[in-house]
Formats: sequence, structure tokens, C-alpha cells
Amino acid sequence: MRSGLVGVAPLLPHTDALPVASCLVAAAIHPRRQVSFANLQSPEFGELADVPRDPTLVSVLATPIQFEGEVLGVLAVFTERLH
Repeated sequence: MRSGLVGVAPLLPHTDALPVASCLVAAAIHPRRQVSFANLQSPEFGELADVPRDPTLVSVLATPIQFEGEVLGVLAVFTERLH
């Protein structure tokens, strides 16, 4: 297993914000709970803007960061193994 940050996208300026509907993290934002996806290399994830294009990253666990009932963001941890 590699250590360190892999597949980290640069921060986007606010004007270039991604629409939530076209993002993988929307699956954690809308229900406000943790979600996981076992195989990001499958075709249904190909069009999502926030999926890393690194072919070695195959699964993700996404957890919404919440404060006082509001989702502030999502922590997404990508792995090299199918889960």
C-alpha cells in the first residue's frame, strides 16, 4: 500500500465549482451519511467529474463533514483494492 496523498485534485476557484449532480461526493451529501463504492473503474463512474483518473484507485469511502446540521464538505478516501 502506498503512503502519502495520491489522486489529490488541486483546489478549484469558487467560480469553477463543480455541480453537485455531476459529482461522486453527492452520494454522501444528499443523505448526509457515509457511503462506499467498491469499483470506481466500472463504466457508471466514468462521467463523474470528481473521480480520480488514476487507474490504480479502485474504491472509495466518502464521509460528509457536518457542523450544526450543515454539510461543510466530504472526506473521500480512495484505495487501491476492491472493497
